Amino acid sequence: VLLTAYWLRALRIDKPLFPPSLFKARTFAVGILGNLFARLGSGALPFLTPLLLQVGLGYPPSTAGMTMIPLALFAMVAKPMAKPLLDFFGYRKLLVGNTLILGCLIAGFGLVDQDTPYVWLLLHLSLLGAVNSLQFTAMNTLTLIDLQDSNASSGNSLMSVVVQLSISLGVACAAALLGGFQTDLDTGQDTVLGAFHATYVSVGLMSMLAAAIFFSSAARTVAPARAGSIRKRTRTSRMAWIATLKRWARELKTEVIALWLCSRHPHMPWLARLVALLVVAYALSPIDLIPDFIPLLGYLDDLLLVPLGIWLAIRLTPPTLLAECRARAREVETHPRNLWMAALIVLFWVALGAGLLRWFFY
Repeated sequence: VLLTAYWLRALRIDKPLFPPSLFKARTFAVGILGNLFARLGSGALPFLTPLLLQVGLGYPPSTAGMTMIPLALFAMVAKPMAKPLLDFFGYRKLLVGNTLILGCLIAGFGLVDQDTPYVWLLLHLSLLGAVNSLQFTAMNTLTLIDLQDSNASSGNSLMSVVVQLSISLGVACAAALLGGFQTDLDTGQDTVLGAFHATYVSVGLMSMLAAAIFFSSAARTVAPARAGSIRKRTRTSRMAWIATLKRWARELKTEVIALWLCSRHPHMPWLARLVALLVVAYALSPIDLIPDFIPLLGYLDDLLLVPLGIWLAIRLTPPTLLAECRARAREVETHPRNLWMAALIVLFWVALGAGLLRWFFY
């Protein structure tokens, strides 16, 4: 009723928040419907899976939480694979096939029980995270790719609303199904696990039905002229960002070398010297604490931690000494490397990995 009332009002006013003209773009209409139904299964996963691990399989809460790590980790790892796969298969084939695979993986939890090897469970969650990530990326780009600049903001906002609505519906459907199946069965550990199995199979089938929406979409998803315009605009924006990042990197390199020179100066205060040494040691390390190949998180130290450390060291350094060292830093053609910090970072990750293996298997 509320959607009908809004639609009638949007047809009468000049500038509605979500203009009905958005749905003139077929890819937007298909993407919105696909997001609504395909995310029902994905939205249920954060609710169902921890419950399955704790209530159905008897895992401690800490172990259940750690078991969910591969789901998020491989979702990030699979992000760079989306564009090559879309270029090779196209939107229609990839979305139809990926939706069916996603539904099968969700329904596959109906086979998980106490006898399932833990390594197999981790592999299942890893594959599910990667497939889920490809699904989100393909659906989101399909939804927005044919929108004009004038209504792209409205389309993006409407897609965000639909995503949140779909996640809420997914949790509600999963809870209703789980409660219904558990009511029909007698109490007991085996019957509780059976209720989870029936719920996962039902949710997986619901997700697979969304493949019909993508299968009915037009084979040609993007008009050639529009696609060329999008690529040109994206290339121009990317070049501008690259130029800005290169300039920022040169300035950051100068500041790091200047702080390195300041830390060796006899007139440097002890607190400023200590902060500068720590910042320079980390900035000059060839190995980062957060590896760069991890999407988004891999650039956290370069874009946040190192600049904040440099800012703090600069604030503690006397201005005259900093100006002198900056002038000398601009004349330095090569910067030193700190292998001691790299060794400490490697030892940290080795110790962390050993601790996780001990946590999982002992």
